Amino acid sequence: MSIQQIKKVLQSVAVLLTLLVFIQSCEKSDSKSLLGALTLTANETKVVTHQNRKISITASDFKDSRCPINADCVWQGYASVKLTFKDDVKEQDLLLCLGGCAILAVPLPETVTLNGTVYKIKLEEITPYPTLDKVMQQPSTVKVSFSAL
Repeated sequence: MSIQQIKKVLQSVAVLLTLLVFIQSCEKSDSKSLLGALTLTANETKVVTHQNRKISITASDFKDSRCPINADCVWQGYASVKLTFKDDVKEQDLLLCLGGCAILAVPLPETVTLNGTVYKIKLEEITPYPTLDKVMQQPSTVKVSFSAL
């Protein structure tokens, strides 16, 4: 066997071992972890887990008065969404907002307590962003990030 053939065999073995490590490290799960980012469409409910407890999250009541792209506006507007959290014990609603939210005059909490754990919640984005063309091409979605305090 030549040196080139030995190199080729060793490279193939290294690739095979790398693939096996990746496959072994993958873990299948029916639900996602609450920590990290989560994307929801309007009236969609996702079930996530944290510390082996299930939490359902639903996005609803999307409102969007943001200034459309390429438009001249007097103010920036705002976009908001209501998230409903349901754990084993209770149900909580949380209003999240982007943009000129001070006009709402509604307290906007950034935390929620679920199953005895306090989570910090950050509204990352609401899409699609408004355009001058009033036709909505896609359904509203919200991206929210979670971290445990």
